Order: sequence, then C-alpha cells, then structure tokens
Amino acid sequence: MAAEDVMKQFRSRGGADQDPSALLLRVLQALEPGAWPEPRFQKLLDGLPAGAPASLEQLLGCILQGEGFGAVAAATAGGPEVVFVLGGPGSGKGTFSTRAVEQFGYQHLSAGDLIRAERKRPGSAMAELIESRLTEGRLIPSEVTVGLVEEEMRRQGWEGGRYLIDGFPRSLDNYETWDRLLGNKAHIKFVLLIECSQAVMEQRLLKRGQTSGRSDDNIETIRKRFITFKEETVPVQDLLESRGLVRTVNSDPGIDAVWHEVVEIFS
Repeated sequence: MAAEDVMKQFRSRGGADQDPSALLLRVLQALEPGAWPEPRFQKLLDGLPAGAPASLEQLLGCILQGEGFGAVAAATAGGPEVVFVLGGPGSGKGTFSTRAVEQFGYQHLSAGDLIRAERKRPGSAMAELIESRLTEGRLIPSEVTVGLVEEEMRRQGWEGGRYLIDGFPRSLDNYETWDRLLGNKAHIKFVLLIECSQAVMEQRLLKRGQTSGRSDDNIETIRKRFITFKEETVPVQDLLESRGLVRTVNSDPGIDAVWHEVVEIFS
C-alpha cells in the first residue's frame, strides 16, 4: 500500500468533527480489508511520538515521517520489508542487487537462483517441470515461485527482516499470488526497475553464456525470454507503476555510471 493512497483516502473521508484516529482506522481497513484489526492499529498509534497532533493531515503526516508509512505498517504487522528488483533478462538485476545488499543492509533473494537450485535438488518433485519451463523460456508457476521465496525468507529470519528480491514478480499472476499468500504478511517498500535496451541485454547474456553453463543462456532461448518479458513482465511493471511503487534506473551505461541514482532511491 502506497503512502499516497492512504493520504488520498484520508483526505476524501475527512471532516473536522471526526476523531482522526478512528477515521484513519476506517481508511486503513478499507484499503487493506482484514489486515488492520484494532490491536495492530493500536500498536501503530502507540508508536507515535508523545503529543502527536490531532488534526487529520498532521496525524497522518506524523505516521508518514521517518522511514514512511510502509515501514510503520510492516513493523506493526511483524513481517518483513521487501524491495522487488525488476528488469529484462541481462539488465543487471543480480549485479545491482548484490551491490545494494552490501551497501544498504538488505538480505538478497534471487527468484531465479531459488528456482534453479530447486531444479537441482535431489528428489525435487518440481525439477522436471522447472527444467522444461526454463528450456522453453516460459515462466515457472506462481505458487512454486512464491513458495520458494517465502521458504527462503523464513529460513533467513522473516520477522523484521529486510529482503531484496530480484527477478520477481515476473507476471501479473506472480504478483496476484504474492498478494494473496503474503500480502498481509510482508510489506513492499518499493520496486527497483532496471531499464536496459534489448541490444545491450542480448550482448550481456551471450557473453555470460560462455561461462555460466546455464541452459537458458543461448541465443534461441534468450530471444524467447525477451518475448516472455514483454508479454508477461511489462504488464506487472505497469501495474506497480500505477500504484506509485516503481523507482527506475537505466543500466545501459553500466552500474558504476548510474549507481548514484540507486543511492538516492534507497535513501
């Protein structure tokens, strides 16, 4: 949930004669049905500084201060804070994620790495399905991907954690499955979208394929992956953009040339 959505709803329901805390609770319950029982809301109010202002917008402004409403919401929910990293194949998601983890203190999860590890895991019931989907350049079923991501977050600690997940969500179904299974358990802080031209991405992938040993790093599969990206991932990027969650950087010049932009985004 974006802070802007809360502010818009808060204003639209306002009235000078209404109790601001009761009004805010109604707004939150309308925006996230079932996610704001009164005990959780009370924890949010308890976290306000002493003498918090009583007017509608001042109260909301107080809640939005510091790390923002999302951090407060995640803290009261007791779940992790998440940054999604999206971009086309070869855009640099893994490279940007690795440096971001080192500099900003997040734990890194790669949806693609988790899927490939599951494919290689002895006795995995999903190995054959994953192998066929990867070879065809198609997406893995959303329940599989979300399940692997949640399992790894819980393995690393879950409560109060800060996770950077690269390569997810890759489709509207991915996002809808995440929202259904984890939407009330983890907070999406923002989405880092790494834009890159197809020519540069293709060049990078072919170079990587010389040493990676990955079955999907060949020209035929690479071009299938580009088509899948445009058909499946671009729509979810547009949805997240419409919700005010997307922060964009262009990786064509290379990570060093644009890293200062990433620093500003995380700051």
